[in-house]
Amino acid sequence: CDSGTGVDGGECSVSVGRQNSSSLNSNEIGVRYSAASLDEGALVTAAARIGAVFVGRTANCVSLRVGRRMNRLQVLAINEFTAERKCMSMLVRKECGALELLLKGADEVVFARLRAVSSA
Repeated sequence: CDSGTGVDGGECSVSVGRQNSSSLNSNEIGVRYSAASLDEGALVTAAARIGAVFVGRTANCVSLRVGRRMNRLQVLAINEFTAERKCMSMLVRKECGALELLLKGADEVVFARLRAVSSA
């Protein structure tokens, strides 16, 4: 993503300050987000309030501003939310080359997965 292309060679572009009139609004942070659900919008808005601002996303790139630093994460794989899994996850490559798994979901599912990893 930091090279300007995603996994499949697609462009990785973002637009800072882009607003969508049908999106969630947070006056405190001055940004509007469009979200698939209210809990997703609340999560992104709360993160922005503590300094981790979602800037944009393409199929192959997620851009975040943490403090004054812009971070671009190359999206390698996405496991979509299902009622059976009760979570979704995204495998990303950070600009430094490290891999990271981002996970969001029902508390009981996330905590069970964390317990399984810590006991392994």
